[in-house]
Amino acid sequence: MSLDGCRGRHRGRIAVLDSGVPAGWLPRLADFASLCDSDDALDRVGHGGAIIRTLDWYGALAGRELVLIKLFDRRLTTTATRLAMALELLADEPPDWVLVSAGLARDEPRLAAAVAMLVRAGSVLVASSARHGAAVYPASCPGVKAVSGDARRLPGQCGGNHQGRALACAWAVAEGAWQPWWTGPPPLGEAGHTWLAGSSFAAAHALGQWIGDASLGPAGPSPTRPGRSPGVDR
Repeated sequence: MSLDGCRGRHRGRIAVLDSGVPAGWLPRLADFASLCDSDDALDRVGHGGAIIRTLDWYGALAGRELVLIKLFDRRLTTTATRLAMALELLADEPPDWVLVSAGLARDEPRLAAAVAMLVRAGSVLVASSARHGAAVYPASCPGVKAVSGDARRLPGQCGGNHQGRALACAWAVAEGAWQPWWTGPPPLGEAGHTWLAGSSFAAAHALGQWIGDASLGPAGPSPTRPGRSPGVDR
């Protein structure tokens, strides 16, 4: 198994390990490999698409090469072996950033070795971690930036906590104009919408903010869009 896309262009590579990308993002993939039953990069469960929208909210993907390794297709499950294989695929051309939205209960030697290899190569690995409970991997591996979700934080408000993990907005960026962290009732027709939330999207918020802050300076991107008030009314 190998990555199939274009090689040799280093304008900042972001690797996302997830369920795929929305159809409109397929032409923007610089590299792609699948480690599941699907042989294409299309997201069929909505998870990977929400991750991409969240990164894009910060402009983190603009002008950068997007690499996808598809870990799962119709079910959000994977194994330590498959996750290690995904990281190993990145070894030939280590990306600047790697976003892993999966967390496993056991620290397998092959997974730890793959993480260490990319960390030594200079890649920044960002992984989701449950806010409470036992450690998960690769978020708990040395050198990995672990991120947990906080439903009361807005985009752009990622910060640390006493356990060494970053806390970031837990809400995924919604596909329409209305976002789940805006105050007030949603528009008619969207009241029954199911908002995606969790540590996976917190990791995407954190990475998006960190890339945006590095690109735009100390001020970084605005956490809200014009005409809306920040806050969570939940």
